[in-house]
Amino acid sequence: MDAMQRPPSLDEREIVLVAVTGESPAVLTETAWALARERPPCRPRRVVAITTSVGAERLRKELVDSGVWEDLRRELKARPGELLFGASDSIRVIGSRREARDLADIVSAEDHFAAADAILETVRGFTANPETRVVASLAGGRKTMGAFMALALTLVGRPEDRLCHVLVNAPFDSPRLTPRFFYPPRTARVYALTDPRDAKARRISSRQARIALAEVPFVPLARLFERDLRQPAGGYAGLVARLRGYLAEGELPLLHVECGTRRLRVANAALVLNPQEFAMLDLAIRRRLDGAAPVHGWKDFSDALKSTGAWAPGRLDEPEEIEHLRKLANAIRRKLQQALRQPDWVERLALTRERGVIGVEWPASRIARAP
Repeated sequence: MDAMQRPPSLDEREIVLVAVTGESPAVLTETAWALARERPPCRPRRVVAITTSVGAERLRKELVDSGVWEDLRRELKARPGELLFGASDSIRVIGSRREARDLADIVSAEDHFAAADAILETVRGFTANPETRVVASLAGGRKTMGAFMALALTLVGRPEDRLCHVLVNAPFDSPRLTPRFFYPPRTARVYALTDPRDAKARRISSRQARIALAEVPFVPLARLFERDLRQPAGGYAGLVARLRGYLAEGELPLLHVECGTRRLRVANAALVLNPQEFAMLDLAIRRRLDGAAPVHGWKDFSDALKSTGAWAPGRLDEPEEIEHLRKLANAIRRKLQQALRQPDWVERLALTRERGVIGVEWPASRIARAP
């Protein structure tokens, strides 16, 4: 592999800070400040915030329009290509799942999953790129947003990605502090903290601020589910359901296929198929063992069956032949239902699938086929 083709090393990859935020934009500046104070310093090239429409307005007003973000970049001596924030794709607003509108807050179960989908989509977009490394922050927004950020990174993150939480000591995390605290500047600044009991304000210096970045260890599962993650996510709930099904495969009993007797055994259940039924089901099982894709459509399935030499439709024309295969598939399903009495097992072994797919879904690791 020449230099133009080799994958980038860990140090060469573009670092992207992805954070969830709510109505406290300071978590973004505090996280960027804490990263820059690491040894060696970590200065992400891009910064992306996932938030609501209200949160987006606060970010633009308090960080971008006010000049706070550019002040932070100067404080941290960021180079031209570092800590870029403020462009149109820097602030990702969570949209409603049912209507063409942005969410102002996360107040319902539907909003909850809309936030999960937006976080997963954003994180997955960056982790799918081998030229980027993700630093994910779960400090801002609703608690569920932080939880979904952690779960998203667990599902689609890689070992080189990071998950962190920023911690700020009191009273610098208080909304009663004026002016608003965003990070400790090099030149100390004095803030006023109003006591609600007597309305008196006491002065406090930014030198007393302590910002700590807590690393949150996570288990990157993306490599375990690489096959599944190549498919469209189908939203957070859809992806989780699919991966749960994948994990459940390891709990399935062994499927014994005895070719000589045309007998199938699963746990304590067994059934015997006639020659044509067995030829059909055995073809699908062998394709599963070989890692071949399921067949789409009865015509292609018929052609594959003929190529094995186990199927000779005689004088049936094509429409009659396909109708005969459908009837055999229904007969196989009925026999599976009578013998197995486990709906999940039946669905995994019955041939017909949605959108014309014909095959079995029993995992190859749980199939023992004997001649």
